[in-house]
Amino acid sequence: MKTTFYFLLGFIILSLFTSSLAQENEKPFIVSPLIGDTLSLKERDYYNLLPTINGFQFAIFYLNADSLIDVRVSYKTRNEIRDTLINNYKSLTNLRIYFFKVDIEMARKVVLHLENKTNITGGFLSITHDSVLIYSEECEEGTVNSNCLKKINNTQLI
Repeated sequence: MKTTFYFLLGFIILSLFTSSLAQENEKPFIVSPLIGDTLSLKERDYYNLLPTINGFQFAIFYLNADSLIDVRVSYKTRNEIRDTLINNYKSLTNLRIYFFKVDIEMARKVVLHLENKTNITGGFLSITHDSVLIYSEECEEGTVNSNCLKKINNTQLI
């Protein structure tokens, strides 16, 4: 009976030790070229992310192996800075699309950052669950032809 107890105690201690090491080995992850890996208070208010956390200071994003985002949030309470970890906050794809939609709503002119490290700038026309349609800056306003419209698949966005 004693050996079983010591075995279980050792297993629990080892499990706790390895899980704490795994969390310390996580590296911050850049979720957007505009935000980076850290969400400031100003960015939080702009994008309306984590609005229910009182005393919000900043948040750091971490990417799981299954493309879900963990967020370590620092907040101020009773004149102390504390933090908490929100596991599986959102999927990476959904979070990036959310950032993009907010940017579009805030400005008529958009800049799309593509996976191939290029940018496309133009006037926003529409967005769907799988693509974005923008009006090319090279065209005169009011000109309607297929060369002025650019359809970008959401999978190409970073």
